[in-house]
Amino acid sequence: MSQKNLEITPSTKVAELLAAYPELEAVLIGMAPPFKKLKNPVLRRSVAT
Repeated sequence: MSQKNLEITPSTKVAELLAAYPELEAVLIGMAPPFKKLKNPVLRRSVAT
């Protein structure tokens, strides 16, 4: 579900953002270390929603 035209708003969920821009995973992890959990598929579902 790559949607490069996703409008990013304050209500945009991390899961939606990563679905549209998977390359942002490393950027998010670099900005906020707790986002390292995004690398684990099970934890990703709970963190990114």
